[in-house]
Amino acid sequence: MDYNQNGSQNQYPYGMPNPYGNQYDHASIPPVKRANSMAVASMSMGIISLVLAFTCTLYPTLICGGVAIIFALLSKGTDAKMHSNAKTGLITAIIGLLFDIAVIGISMMLIFSPLAVPEYKNEFNRMYEQIYGESFDDTMKEISGDM
Repeated sequence: MDYNQNGSQNQYPYGMPNPYGNQYDHASIPPVKRANSMAVASMSMGIISLVLAFTCTLYPTLICGGVAIIFALLSKGTDAKMHSNAKTGLITAIIGLLFDIAVIGISMMLIFSPLAVPEYKNEFNRMYEQIYGESFDDTMKEISGDM
């Protein structure tokens, strides 16, 4: 047994504490944070939503953006803060959805408003006629009862 000069037992094997601090004390090591799978899925879907919005595909952008927002909200769980991947997914999904809604709104305005561009409206009627056999204007007149 090792004793100090005053006769008490020394708790340190070599007479002094570790001079380098508590580097080997496992209680001082912060726990490793695992990646939140919902947050990673939210980020992935948000990025896909943003890419699809700029490639002008309408419905997949709405689906991916909505799913990304849901995943971001679900990834929070009981935590006080949202994971950074979930924030990225939420922001990219919102940007993709806003861009997609703007494209849809402008397209509708260019075709259906009173200030519609005649070339766009004629092209839309031609494509509608190829698909359904009659122009969109004729279909709308039939639906409204103006024969």
